[in-house]
Amino acid sequence: DEKNRVVVVDLSLRYGDVEIYLTNKNISNNLMHFATAVDRIDGTLLELMTHHITDNLHLIPSPLTLEDILKVKIEDVEKLVDILAKHYDYVLLDMGTGLDPISIRTWDKLDRLVIVSSMTIPSARRASQILRLWESMGLSAKKANILISRAGGPSDLSTDDYEKAVGKKIWRTVYREFMGIQQSLLKGIPVVDIKPNSKFTHALLDLDRKSVV
Repeated sequence: DEKNRVVVVDLSLRYGDVEIYLTNKNISNNLMHFATAVDRIDGTLLELMTHHITDNLHLIPSPLTLEDILKVKIEDVEKLVDILAKHYDYVLLDMGTGLDPISIRTWDKLDRLVIVSSMTIPSARRASQILRLWESMGLSAKKANILISRAGGPSDLSTDDYEKAVGKKIWRTVYREFMGIQQSLLKGIPVVDIKPNSKFTHALLDLDRKSVV
């Protein structure tokens, strides 16, 4: 919905790369700038500091240097998430491929956890570990979902084998689209515009239509 305001926050402090997929422009402020200024952030400052991908899609990228990473405190990120929730319809937290104290401390604030996985044995094992940790923290299993990315590979597990290994049904599936994604990154044009009739695009648009919490 074009009327919904969405902010994406890259919480993958060591290996964050969300901005590569969303913009080819230079970004002035990253998570460190927001975390260290959290006590004075309001709606006006958010508008000035966030990177505007579109009018209603904003981005807070991860820190670029070790020095910046060390300035990001857990309690400041928690405060920031609460502030963002008051000013946006949706707050998307990208936690990357690893789990750290900052990511885990935000879990109880989530309306939905989406584990992005692939149909391989190592990825299934990782998804299972995350699900067990989520539930061990007393969080609702209904709020945790499995999204399969890059589906359709020759060495993929079957759906039954994957779900048996993870112990949970697959929520959504997105198919592989290497050429379209590469062109998108090089040209700065969304994949859905470059490959409008691909299985990837249809799955992505279907995900958008059905994923309202």
